[in-house]
Amino acid sequence: MVRRILRFAAVGMICLFLQLALMKLTEPYFLPWVANGIGFVVSAQLNFTLSYVFTWRDSKRQTGWRLVATWSKYCILAVAAAFINAAAFVAIYATLPSPTELIVILATIASTCCTFLFNHFLVFRSERRRHDQARDSIVYARMERG
Repeated sequence: MVRRILRFAAVGMICLFLQLALMKLTEPYFLPWVANGIGFVVSAQLNFTLSYVFTWRDSKRQTGWRLVATWSKYCILAVAAAFINAAAFVAIYATLPSPTELIVILATIASTCCTFLFNHFLVFRSERRRHDQARDSIVYARMERG
């Protein structure tokens, strides 16, 4: 699990730098929030690819429509993470008199933790975790029967 968290952090940093670079490159041509949105969308797609092949490399490799379904879940998660980040920002901003940079960092930590958990348990579930869950269900059912 520690290795996965480190891989998750490395992928996140790479994608953050890409997002910031794209924002700076497109800022002269678009409003700042549009430039940031462009960076976010492109960065999210790189994040999916790196997460799929590196961070959660032990999950079952998908092809065809299953890969599209996995990608779709990931994109929904990315939108949810953006909302979690915004909600955390507003909540922290309203309750703690802090510099904006600190609030951004705290909101990012909150959304990043949620993103890791969602990816780990929903988007990139490994076959081993599915197998363990199925085995545990059988064990619990047997225990209930007595």
